Amino acid sequence: GFTPLRIPKNPLYDSAVSAHPDIFVFIYHKYIFAKEPAYTLIKQMFGREECFAQKKLIQISEDNQIKKYPQDCGLNFAVCGEHIIGNRKVAHECVQQLALNENLKWIDVRQAYAKCNICIVSDNALITEDAGIAKSCENSGIDVLLLNTHSVSIEKYKYGFIGGASSDIYFSEKNKRKEILFCGNITAHPEYERIEKFCLGYNVFPVSLFEEKLIDCGSILLIREDK
Repeated sequence: GFTPLRIPKNPLYDSAVSAHPDIFVFIYHKYIFAKEPAYTLIKQMFGREECFAQKKLIQISEDNQIKKYPQDCGLNFAVCGEHIIGNRKVAHECVQQLALNENLKWIDVRQAYAKCNICIVSDNALITEDAGIAKSCENSGIDVLLLNTHSVSIEKYKYGFIGGASSDIYFSEKNKRKEILFCGNITAHPEYERIEKFCLGYNVFPVSLFEEKLIDCGSILLIREDK
């Protein structure tokens, strides 16, 4: 039921993440902050899709310098309820200002690929493979499932991350329930039983998009009207 927008690669970024949505787009309620080439792609959809009607698209301009880690992580932040999670030192000024305007509480972590490393399950619960993120979030009162294995693949590197292989939470009109989409077969994950139990504890159902191993695609970011 979704219309996929596939971001073209940006040659200024590492090839492994050069088309990853969570590198080029940050969404918070009505706000969509986007770098090129995601900005142009999303702008083309404005006025053509109902889900964009109440959204405010903001372009994030960049220079033409090669972007290496962590300079590529200015928009790579996760929001869990009233908390914004990520490496504050690399946050783009638009993220800093949004957090201030919306009274979001910072959970400052060392890992700059924060959104990649976090699968949000509820306003107070998340899944991650990163022990540092887990500890910081638990200290802030968030319920965390810390995975013990790295079982997500990514081009070029040894492994990817569970956040990059999953979507935002959404309500499925078809199934009448909250779901998280996984890029691959979540049931094949060696810790699937733990993942399923944790998600179902928050009445969220994990859904596989296809049968192959989980792939870090840079997160599946859903642009839709807030219910």
